[in-house]
Amino acid sequence: MLSTAAVSWKEPNVECSIDIGLCPNIKYKHKTAQRRLTLFEDFVAFGGVCVSWRLVMAALKKDFNMLPRVPWLMLAEKDDGSNLRDFYCPMKCKNIYRSMLPKASGKRFFSSQGWLLTIAADHEVNLLHPLSRVQILLPNLTTFSNLEEMATHCTDKLYHNFIQKAVLSSSPSTTSDYAIMVIHGAISKLAFYRRGDNAWTTIETWLSAYSDVIYHEGRFYAIDCWGRIVVCDVNGSCPTRGQIMPVMPNEFTHSLEKLYLVESLGKLLIVLRQGVTTRDDYTHGTTRLRVFELNWEEVQSLGNRALFLGFNSSFSVEASNEIKANCIYFTDDCFEAYYSASFADEGAPNYHPEGGGKDMGIFNLSDGSIEPHFRGRSFDPLSPPMWVTPSF
Repeated sequence: MLSTAAVSWKEPNVECSIDIGLCPNIKYKHKTAQRRLTLFEDFVAFGGVCVSWRLVMAALKKDFNMLPRVPWLMLAEKDDGSNLRDFYCPMKCKNIYRSMLPKASGKRFFSSQGWLLTIAADHEVNLLHPLSRVQILLPNLTTFSNLEEMATHCTDKLYHNFIQKAVLSSSPSTTSDYAIMVIHGAISKLAFYRRGDNAWTTIETWLSAYSDVIYHEGRFYAIDCWGRIVVCDVNGSCPTRGQIMPVMPNEFTHSLEKLYLVESLGKLLIVLRQGVTTRDDYTHGTTRLRVFELNWEEVQSLGNRALFLGFNSSFSVEASNEIKANCIYFTDDCFEAYYSASFADEGAPNYHPEGGGKDMGIFNLSDGSIEPHFRGRSFDPLSPPMWVTPSF
């Protein structure tokens, strides 16, 4: 069951009629009450009060799935041995939503389309919905075609970093016709899974290590560490081949550190993140983000939009009272900067013993300032905090 902390029920947002009389275990003077639930978060919190209210939420969730919502920050796993997972909502009230997620415990995961792709120590791979806890079994890590690369990993730690990004074409909650593209392996290749496949299929493009991937207008787009973009149609006649698009101009190559692809108002954008590589003093931290169109013309303003980057599939949302316009919300997905330190051999430098979670914030594209979006402490070397789009 989902529960909430720091949620006030004295003045709930109200918008639609909910028949509280459907809940026989709740004692009210009146069998019905009017509640104007104007935010998706309010509706989820409503269902977290008790079992009876959760039943009402389940019965009405289709009507509420289109409510306005803001991304949640899924915080790192607690070290108290519990299966509870906290979700931070960056609204004015700064709510923490808490859910029992035993199927995510001790696993590496990524988020896309409101789902988590989880990788377990036994190499099992699943899709997991964090609110409904529905789980879909996928082919495990041993079904990847480039098995020779797996030999370069310590087999008991293979699940830590074999997959580096995962993106869904669409949500399994709304369609059975979905595909998943992942960045994987020692040299960060592309591979995909289509519903019903028995194995992951590698795409051979002969480019450098891929940095990000996104699904846009029926095809997957991926960008490598040199700014080269490849387009893949996994449902086309040549699903294992990619079409290479124009490359980054030489003037930008000296400043490459981390690249992302994100859609905003129907247009694909490239985001360049700087400051994330490990420095001489074993520290890392974002110093600047720049946004470009696919022709590498720099974008000076995002307008009334905000971008969300990290171990999630990159996305944009319309700004609101809770989400700042012309800003980029980022989390600590610079795996190379803290992973080797957290799991270092004895005697090796221990840069960040707590793992990822340090390099998070809100970058303002107007003035270059950075401010925190979460002021607590949440670190983990396996699955640090990441953005999740709440959905049913």
